Amino acid sequence: MAKIGLVNKTQKENTNIKSKELAKVELGKFTMNDFEIEVIGDIKEIEGGIELFAKAWKNGKQLGFGKDGTIDIERFRIFNPPVLVDDQNGEIVRDLTDIDTKELKQRKLKYDPAEAIRQSLENTIRLVGKEDTKIIEGKIGNTTSTFYSTAQDAALYREHKSESWSTIKENATGTKNSSAAYGAVAMQPEASSNLWKGLYRAGFPFDTSSLNGQVVSSATFSVYGYLEQDTGGYGIEMNIYSFTPTNIDATSGTDYYYTHFGTTAFSSSKNLAAYSTSGYNDFTLNASGIASISVVGEKTGFGTREPTYDAGSTTPSWQSGQPSSYMWCYYSEETATTKDPKLVVEHEEGATTTNFFNFIN
Repeated sequence: MAKIGLVNKTQKENTNIKSKELAKVELGKFTMNDFEIEVIGDIKEIEGGIELFAKAWKNGKQLGFGKDGTIDIERFRIFNPPVLVDDQNGEIVRDLTDIDTKELKQRKLKYDPAEAIRQSLENTIRLVGKEDTKIIEGKIGNTTSTFYSTAQDAALYREHKSESWSTIKENATGTKNSSAAYGAVAMQPEASSNLWKGLYRAGFPFDTSSLNGQVVSSATFSVYGYLEQDTGGYGIEMNIYSFTPTNIDATSGTDYYYTHFGTTAFSSSKNLAAYSTSGYNDFTLNASGIASISVVGEKTGFGTREPTYDAGSTTPSWQSGQPSSYMWCYYSEETATTKDPKLVVEHEEGATTTNFFNFIN
């Protein structure tokens, strides 16, 4: 399949172009890691993405879907879908800069829509597939929707400052950086005693308007890790919170202001030991996180914060030597990749028998 042009296009234009190309892909049955997945019928283009029907097995045993795991054939929708995958011989190059050393690194990608769907589907099934359930043969399921973040996701931070913790935490202005990979949470003391050089948060908008009033039964927010370190010994962690920028369609440095981020945790925190830099870090949303998902034709925002020192009320102890502590992740780009932030939602909308047979005929 030929490469497609996604440069200098709007988010909607990019999504529509990708969806048309992905709908041409034929997958059938394939194996990836410990999963065997069978895509039944054609992949269809829908508004904002694609949809398909699939069955899956893990280590030879069929997985069930839906709230009770009785679903045999699940309907999957992928919004703002990826078309690029990592490849060390890829011709598409993204430049990345190390947060401490400022060393320039490169990420190489290739255009491969079929592999992008396979990877995306396998990651979603890994989250929602249920083992050891009583599957009802032929039962067509509730929908699982995967939303990849919009191009407005970004690291939001204050850096190269000399401020007290309360000042750097509550300052109304910051910097937005939407590079391919950057800090999701980070903190660094200044050389001067009790002053701070940097604090990082991040915001992730998702277009969840297609949920259209559906009841959400479960949801998982995921970021693909890139770098991590805790030379400061602060026991830095990451958790998920609400994110309500001034304009969710045009985030800016002023959205760093702490009032744009909630303080109610939407999941369990991850420390560095649990934070992967070679895979997705999955945050299963609690009742508060699920309730925050917009199902009425709007976008949903999630933010990452350090739960103890940023979202919490504890002031970290200053340390000499400016030791930095951080967790980095990949962000979305103009052309989506299979490491972009994502939100996987299981919701009540079911596929009708008529719709299903349109896929397989």
